[in-house]
Amino acid sequence: MNADVQKIDEDTKILRQKMAGANSRLESLEKELKELKIEDASKARILLEKSANADRLIEALKQEIARLKKIKVERAQEPDSPPKDKIYVNSPLQLIRKRIERR
Repeated sequence: MNADVQKIDEDTKILRQKMAGANSRLESLEKELKELKIEDASKARILLEKSANADRLIEALKQEIARLKKIKVERAQEPDSPPKDKIYVNSPLQLIRKRIERR
């Protein structure tokens, strides 16, 4: 009977060690998951910022197209207009291109 008690004590000790290892792995995995969530949130924020920047660029391009169409119509109505392929004004698109080239 003493041998049975010792065997149960040894089994209990082994199981407690296994449980401690499992708890340690669980804590490690929870920490890693938390870090990944923070990293994913950061990436999502960056994507949202890029999306907002793209939306502003698209809006600027639409405005530029509208402006160029207006100039084209105005020049087509003028008898002595400058060449139609040259626009001498710094447009928002040209300013954006200059800013990008400077970076």
